[in-house]
Amino acid sequence: ALVVDKGDTSTIDAVSMLPKHHDHRVARLAVAVLPRIVAKGDARLVSWLSAGLLHCEAEVRSASIRALVGVQSPAATRAAVAGLADPEAQVRRAAAEALASLAEQGDSNIIRAARVRLKDRDSQVRQSALALLAAVAVKGDRPPRGGSSLCPFGRPLRSGAVWRRGGHRDIG
Repeated sequence: ALVVDKGDTSTIDAVSMLPKHHDHRVARLAVAVLPRIVAKGDARLVSWLSAGLLHCEAEVRSASIRALVGVQSPAATRAAVAGLADPEAQVRRAAAEALASLAEQGDSNIIRAARVRLKDRDSQVRQSALALLAAVAVKGDRPPRGGSSLCPFGRPLRSGAVWRRGGHRDIG
């Protein structure tokens, strides 16, 4: 087994170039290794992992987003938000899952981005977006004025009503 000291600059310099590598296996491995060898708080880590977000393989983009979770910075959050718009469902799902850990509670930009993904064509992305909303929303949050609630039929849910299959009924 190869042992590398955290913060070893020559290793970091070499590995930091690899998230752009044309071979997706090399790029994915680099994305997995970087957070383990770069000193905590090193601002360069986000830019190196973000290089993986530009890779042609969705597998590398997903791994890059998952690796951002350990960074916990506004730059990491912005990079993960960009993943919500990726053409591949696995990347959008990874972005929603990462943002559930990265985003601050009540972040209106994240809530807005997650709401868009609730209409995603992929059911796993929709589930991840819903989990993201649950993690980020503040108790008592309401949709913006003039916005729609997240009810299943596109109509606002009246106070005292509950949705059920085939429609709704008043409960109070």
